[in-house]
Amino acid sequence: MIYVPIGTAGHVDHGKTSLIKVLTGIDTDRLPEEKSRGMSIDIGFAFLDFPEEGIRVEFIDVPGHESFIKNTISYCGKTLPCLRKPNPSASL
Repeated sequence: MIYVPIGTAGHVDHGKTSLIKVLTGIDTDRLPEEKSRGMSIDIGFAFLDFPEEGIRVEFIDVPGHESFIKNTISYCGKTLPCLRKPNPSASL
């Protein structure tokens, strides 16, 4: 299986978590406080499998609010390499 990590990062209320939920059916906001506040506080994870192609796309959803920047930075080293513009001539 080929694993394709994709990190989402941006300002709060830009729909990062909602987009991932629509794509995967997985809500990356799992903490009760996240549910009550309506915003991500901690890193969230989701995935989308393409079994015929042998591909799993893994989503890393980081908080966008400045109060939780430490949580975002904790995964920056793993997320930033995934934010590069894809090379259309490269094959998986």
